[in-house]
Amino acid sequence: MIDYNCYLGYWPFYKLSANFEDLKKAHEKNNIEYGYVSSLQSIFYNDSYESEKDLYNEIKGSNYKQVTIINPTLPSAPVILKRCVDEFKIAGVKLMPGYHKYTLSNKLLKPILDIVKEYNLYLFITLRVHHNLFFDYIVPDEIDCDTINGILKENPEIRLVVNYANIPAMRIFKEEMSKNPNAAADISAFTGNLFETDEEITKNLVFGSSYPLSSVGTLKILADKYSNIFTPKEI
Repeated sequence: MIDYNCYLGYWPFYKLSANFEDLKKAHEKNNIEYGYVSSLQSIFYNDSYESEKDLYNEIKGSNYKQVTIINPTLPSAPVILKRCVDEFKIAGVKLMPGYHKYTLSNKLLKPILDIVKEYNLYLFITLRVHHNLFFDYIVPDEIDCDTINGILKENPEIRLVVNYANIPAMRIFKEEMSKNPNAAADISAFTGNLFETDEEITKNLVFGSSYPLSSVGTLKILADKYSNIFTPKEI
């Protein structure tokens, strides 16, 4: 199994076990081959190049894939992204519109999507980082999930993964997502028996741990219980 949503680094004002060795140990313990990993610092830096460079140096030589977090509202965003593609050979781009205060219909997304297409990168869209500790003082905007339908319709060639998708959100874009073999949502925000609520929702699911914000082992137990509904390899 592959982890489509994990992080290294630190969240402001919280001490987290988020170094690469700890991540690898958590994955090995739960029979996870590798992960698509992002830098927590890149959420908060205006110029994420430095944090992306730190992430690159931490995971280089491994089979882990680097996913760069980009804020497309910053004028330098396309330049930073191209630099990360050229220097770090990144595997994907992660958008966090709730934290960076833009909508997925914003025209500023176009240069980012053009680079994603040009280099055949994964596109990760984060609905909301799932950790109750962080909601008190860093509150992301709500995302209009119907805009994900727009991205799916207009960019069917993009390999899209929605992070932290919950059941209400997936009911909005499940129909459009089910038409696209390149699209999936991870289970980082799932708990309990949510898989049993709607068979249509489970057709496009991949594993995501949200490490270190959530426990790899707890979500892996849930994933193993419903292992028949997951995409086992790369989408």
